[in-house]
Amino acid sequence: MNTNRHFPNAAMPPGSAAYYLVRFARPDERNRLAAWLAWFDLLENTVHRASDPGVTRLKLDWWREEIERLAHGEAQHPLSRTLAPWTRSNDFRSPMRRALEATGQRILQRVPDNLEDFHRQCRDEQASRLYLLASITRETPAIEALGGYLGTVVRLQCLGEDLHRHHLTLPRAFAIPGIKQLLQNQKLGPLGASLLQAAEERLDQEASLTYPLRALLAQHRRTARLLRRHDFPTNRLLYPSPLGLLWDAWRASRQQP
Repeated sequence: MNTNRHFPNAAMPPGSAAYYLVRFARPDERNRLAAWLAWFDLLENTVHRASDPGVTRLKLDWWREEIERLAHGEAQHPLSRTLAPWTRSNDFRSPMRRALEATGQRILQRVPDNLEDFHRQCRDEQASRLYLLASITRETPAIEALGGYLGTVVRLQCLGEDLHRHHLTLPRAFAIPGIKQLLQNQKLGPLGASLLQAAEERLDQEASLTYPLRALLAQHRRTARLLRRHDFPTNRLLYPSPLGLLWDAWRASRQQP
């Protein structure tokens, strides 16, 4: 098992969006970004491997305690110890807790009640991670809106996988057909376009975004264009080409101050 947390690590295989995101960051930032992406990957694995809610809840509770240990220089997990140098000067606990709470909600598979609840779930899942990647300790409208947009793209991209796990991640109030019908239709169609448009309209102060957030926005916009082109499929998972992801990260890196 690969236990390396520095760049590159198992959370960013060559050709992936995460790989290029870190590859084109400043050399002194690469290991920090790689360590956070490894922690996000750990959260994703917790969601996908959750079979016993009680056991999973214990894992998340352990990580809540580990966050406090990390804050006091007493981290136990190897990944926490890797993150330690970049958490000493920032109050990282709030976004880490928010990320854990969003992970717990995904494991519970709670269907959003309406469009506003959908956007809130998307923001909680992604904005918490953006603050950690950008080393920003206070909430800002631009990052909250970006988190909502990224979360919407990810949900639309992974819709088929979630439906196969009997998890509807779209707003209940939209009178969405049942999971079986969505899978049979094979495409989400206009509803996907309307959800994406609503998230795009909320984007705020894009010019203020720095790397790597600028690169993440460009990469997710590429994914959104691909989803639109295929009418938001529910029967397959679409990924942009590695070359396109490389180009987005490289171009965003050239715009760094």
